[in-house]
Amino acid sequence: MGRGSRNRHGGASKKAGRKQAKKEQLNLESKIRRDFNNESICSAVSNGQEGKCFNFVSQAGPGCYIARKSEMYEDGIGIDDWVFGWEDIDPDDYHGCRVPDIAVDPEERILTLCNIQDVHVVAYITVYKDVPIDDTSSSTSPSSGSENDKPLTPPLSSSGVVRLSDNAGQELMPGRTVNNEGVEQACTTMIVVCPPRTFAHLCSIEIDRSMVDEKNTSSSSSNNNNNNNSTWEQALLELDCLRIDSDVQEWNRHSNPSDFHSQSIKFPFAPNDGPFLCTQGVGGFLTHFFGGNLHAIDFQCPIGTKLLAVGNGVVLEATDKNQLTGIAVTNLFKWNSILIQLDRQKTESNESSEEGDDENDDGPLFVEYVHISTCAVSVGDRVTTGQVIGTSGSVGFSPEPHLHFAAYRSSELTAETVGVHFSPATANPNKLFSPAAGNWYNATGPVNAAARETQMLLSA
Repeated sequence: MGRGSRNRHGGASKKAGRKQAKKEQLNLESKIRRDFNNESICSAVSNGQEGKCFNFVSQAGPGCYIARKSEMYEDGIGIDDWVFGWEDIDPDDYHGCRVPDIAVDPEERILTLCNIQDVHVVAYITVYKDVPIDDTSSSTSPSSGSENDKPLTPPLSSSGVVRLSDNAGQELMPGRTVNNEGVEQACTTMIVVCPPRTFAHLCSIEIDRSMVDEKNTSSSSSNNNNNNNSTWEQALLELDCLRIDSDVQEWNRHSNPSDFHSQSIKFPFAPNDGPFLCTQGVGGFLTHFFGGNLHAIDFQCPIGTKLLAVGNGVVLEATDKNQLTGIAVTNLFKWNSILIQLDRQKTESNESSEEGDDENDDGPLFVEYVHISTCAVSVGDRVTTGQVIGTSGSVGFSPEPHLHFAAYRSSELTAETVGVHFSPATANPNKLFSPAAGNWYNATGPVNAAARETQMLLSA
């Protein structure tokens, strides 16, 4: 996820200019989708929808399902074909009532995100496929944004007890998650942007009756209660078996989505490695739509791929202590990363001037490598362009092994991202490039299909 993920939605936008930032970000997302359409590199969302373009390669997010209402965009194209529907509500109807962020109707078994606020909210909702039958306190109600690792038991099983389905009855196929203790479990995560005063009815939930019967039998015998449960009580008993984790927050958009730094950088991988598929680019709908993530770039790469310094600079942070991976919402709050403050590039106009005095100096630039496996540098180390600083991994909220690369104008935890351009390692270093999802890249820049096949054969 990256730096802004510590306050996962990035730097909190000031109220002044919030409407303009919202308009700019939605315009940026619409432009990305038009560009994708023009280049015929649209990606389907995880449940097989075609033609939904949002700078994210869906195959890179197994077990993740994205929902955005069509009316949010001028082109009328949303990502909501799989959901049951969006219900406009009047908050006054719920005056004095405690409305939960996440609710499940005991009769209809529909999981709903409830937003009675006057702002857009973003929800990451994880439903676990397997749940322990003897732990009645593990998920009687959804948790919200906990940073504590809960024991994920039992381990991953293909015969899970919970089945999520879309509005056509098709199962939302689960992904996986592993905590820092190495315990693995199957789960499904929904990423929802919900408009103000709206209930998002997302999916139906079915629960294995054999598990419920076993739990019911155990509960009845311990209480010496042989009475039959009513349909309502049976439904509540079934829902008591669910484990749901969620993080629901106001959508903090980037205050200046068009912000790009004038300082170019080198590619973060070795010249002889790759090519690498960009799986999520600027404004990507999986995780790159907050102030702290908007301009980030994801590159699919095997665990252990060497990572290089993109410029000269000083290491400000370096950690590789975590091992958790996968798509559980709790993984949003822990990861491994390296943060480097780059030296300011010298130009003819500022070579003899004091730092920061030249009008062409675009200010400081910080770059971060996230989800890494190992660090080869320590805090305070000076690094040079092309130096190996660590190896890639899949630590944190990471559906598959990849590098999340982001740049900032500040090292503050709430800093917003800034866009950067890569300078290719070729005879024409001025031909800058900015990766987009669905395309392949190496140190020389974009790689076409023929060149990609040749390079992959040579590296095999």
